[in-house]
Amino acid sequence: MRSKLYLFGGFVKSWSHNQQLFEILKLNYNLIDLTHENKRKFGILSFIKYFFNNYRTAKHIPNNSICFIGFNSLYDVIVLRIVSFYLRKKLRIVNEALVMQYDTYITNKVISKNKLVFFCYKIFLYILDYLTLHLSDTVIFDSNANLKRFSKMYRLNPDKCQVIFLCANNSIFFNNKKTKDFWSSNTINILWYGNPSKLHNLEFIKNIFFELNKKDEFNCSILENMSATSLEDISELLKKTHISLGCFGHTDKCINTVINKEYEALASGTLLITKKGNKGFLKDCAILCETEQEVINKVNYFYKNRDSLAEYASKGQEAYLNHCNIDKLAKNYSKIIDSFL
Repeated sequence: MRSKLYLFGGFVKSWSHNQQLFEILKLNYNLIDLTHENKRKFGILSFIKYFFNNYRTAKHIPNNSICFIGFNSLYDVIVLRIVSFYLRKKLRIVNEALVMQYDTYITNKVISKNKLVFFCYKIFLYILDYLTLHLSDTVIFDSNANLKRFSKMYRLNPDKCQVIFLCANNSIFFNNKKTKDFWSSNTINILWYGNPSKLHNLEFIKNIFFELNKKDEFNCSILENMSATSLEDISELLKKTHISLGCFGHTDKCINTVINKEYEALASGTLLITKKGNKGFLKDCAILCETEQEVINKVNYFYKNRDSLAEYASKGQEAYLNHCNIDKLAKNYSKIIDSFL
């Protein structure tokens, strides 16, 4: 009989990674889905309301259970720890910490322009992240760079941390083989998609496309209305795309994380150009640039050197299939979860 694994707390079920995560975990475990769509509200009163709304669910989790908490968890680890202490239950918590609240709302976004309110949020969100990480039995990060920076930032013992790469939704962004005729086309199709933010730096992309659109050799597309776009739509676009541009923001997250759209480019056999940083295996199979002119120069180079363009795209897809295939990811999760059995 397969072991039970309790999925608890707020999950964005429409997010590509979570869709794939549920499918991966189903391969080895009997999933007990106790998740809900989490609407983020910060503050002590919000925590109290959140706790009582989720207490009835948490209290029914059997003793000696393993609970998996993922994106976008807010107060879930704290709720489980309070419940386990109050009811004297031994609950093991595996926390896939893909987002730190402090990193998102203090470093990457301005949660409030009022200095006093902003200062209060800084303290509250740091404490929230600190408790969430320290009260977890195991913390999963998506890159070695994030493991290092967050374990230092929150004084977290690195020995309780693990790294598992994200991936594209492999049932949608399948192994797409692009033909020789595709790579030798008269026009190179270049795509950027995402929600405008400091992470993505859309202004950087627009400046690049302004210069490239002066030539007939390039067809540049920007897709920023993601709420009206499905993963299937993006997959179809990437099949016709030679070069996909990643994120070029001026944030720690940008240079330490490989985001979903970058995995999707690799999975679809599209050349990825993104910002320099601690990008793990991407350093060997993607083009890493710092300035607008660097990107423009690389695009012009690949227009003239189509064999190199096809070779890099193929190398990226091969690296993706090696590091992010379903069987390998399933084994990585099982190694962590089974250590508590």
